[in-house]
Amino acid sequence: MYKKAVLVEGIGDIITKIDTNFKYYVLVIKPKISCSTRKMYEKLDESKLEKRNVSKSIIKALEENNINLLSKNLYNSFEEVIENKDIIEKIKNELVQNGAKASLMTGSGSSVYGIFENKEKAKTAYNKLRKKYEIYFCNVCN
Repeated sequence: MYKKAVLVEGIGDIITKIDTNFKYYVLVIKPKISCSTRKMYEKLDESKLEKRNVSKSIIKALEENNINLLSKNLYNSFEEVIENKDIIEKIKNELVQNGAKASLMTGSGSSVYGIFENKEKAKTAYNKLRKKYEIYFCNVCN
């Protein structure tokens, strides 16, 4: 879409480009479960979870090309309200055990991604996990 990292705010109408040339690799796993986006937002609203704003730390990590800082600050509130949390946690743990610096559920779910600092680690994990999951390899360059 933008072929660059961006911060999207509001209802998707406020877009700020992030100055980065950060390069990393992502594996995305789609488990056999699905989530209704509408229901996930309803659960999040009902949960009254305190909102976390990690945008500044993530922007800083991207600007500094710092995968460790990025990994430490990834967060997804939807993980707190998903019904099949054990499945998501299992996949996240498998990605990390196979070399991901961090792993998180995407958006309102149910896919899970792992972020890798180099292509070799990502490929090794892909080859190991593809026998078990529907998995996609993404090369993210800015």
